[in-house]
Amino acid sequence: MTEEQIQFIALMNSYNVILNGVNPNDILDYGIPLFIHDINEEVSEYDLLLLIAGFELYESYELCAKVKAYNDNRKKPVRRQRVNVQTF
Repeated sequence: MTEEQIQFIALMNSYNVILNGVNPNDILDYGIPLFIHDINEEVSEYDLLLLIAGFELYESYELCAKVKAYNDNRKKPVRRQRVNVQTF
């Protein structure tokens, strides 16, 4: 297996865990256990940016767009409605 193939497998494994909800244990048990992120930690923005950069290298722009959309949606702050409270 070439280095490029190994890198792409790691990208796809992380993508499937993060965006498709695949259990990393399934990959550890039945696949090639390579990831670009730490599967024991919460996914960081850095991890997502690495995924985007990796897919750009392989010109997988559709996957880049999906990861970017996921990252953008996860950064949205919760909007709170203002409530007018009257004191008596």
